[in-house]
Amino acid sequence: EGLSEEEVCYLSPEASREQGLIRDLDAKPLYLAHLQSLLNYRFIYRGSMKIIVDPMWGAGRGYLEEILKGTKIKLDVIHDYRDVLFGGNLPDPSAACLAPLREAVLEKGADIGLALDGDADRFGVIDSDGEYLSPNEMLPLILYYLLEDRNWRGAVARTVATTHMLDRIADDYGLPVIETPVGFKYIGQSLLQHHSAMGGEESGGMSVQGHIPEKDGILAISLIMEMMAARGKSLRQLKAELNEKFGCLVSARLDLKCSPEHKVKVLELLQQWEPESLAGHKVSERNTTDGVKQLCEDGSWVLVRPSGTEPLFRIYV
Repeated sequence: EGLSEEEVCYLSPEASREQGLIRDLDAKPLYLAHLQSLLNYRFIYRGSMKIIVDPMWGAGRGYLEEILKGTKIKLDVIHDYRDVLFGGNLPDPSAACLAPLREAVLEKGADIGLALDGDADRFGVIDSDGEYLSPNEMLPLILYYLLEDRNWRGAVARTVATTHMLDRIADDYGLPVIETPVGFKYIGQSLLQHHSAMGGEESGGMSVQGHIPEKDGILAISLIMEMMAARGKSLRQLKAELNEKFGCLVSARLDLKCSPEHKVKVLELLQQWEPESLAGHKVSERNTTDGVKQLCEDGSWVLVRPSGTEPLFRIYV
């Protein structure tokens, strides 16, 4: 029937603490200590580049300053104060939302711009020329660095919508690739069950072995910074070297809004979608891990899947 007002017991925070019902915990020092144990400071101390960081008024404020304390890397931060309205903008580290970071990188002549979303679990990157580099471009760079320079080994986990450049790199090192449905919880399962060296998704989430089985943008931008310090090269140079070794892959995503009625109809049509070719490329495999993915003989592919959070379809190529 529910409780009456007289039956409800109210406790102030102070009284709750006295009774041991609330315990205050500052997890930041514990998190930083663990994160720093994953980084190679011998490489980081080599770096002297200039970095602009945009935590987008969110939870990632103040972390990279601690991580870089005592190094020669120069750090500037924008949007580094708490704003519950995120400056009136969407706190999303995508190309459409990173104009201020791009301007700061170009104005200050920085080597790289690194962004975090509001809760700091996803990342975004602007190179020294002001160009946005997508997670599908950055994840292969991070993986190659971890395998080649850090000598990490283990399976590579990616979602069905994420670049197959990860597959090319993993194959070169004789490592298995675990393909999952979209959603980082599946990547997390791979990290736990298969001890994957790295897991990532095209929307900007990643994690590594020995870390939490959840996406972490602070980890991602820390590894990017470490990679640049270790290699002593720009992102453009690192990307060119990767493409020379493994070939160049291009990816894109298109979001199409639809009504609930159209969504049902499209889902029905997708079940029947079995083309022999796409844009002149012969289809060799049909994958239904999440949505419908048509893979062609030349390695190109198209994935169509409904969003799990919005009234739209996502098309990946």
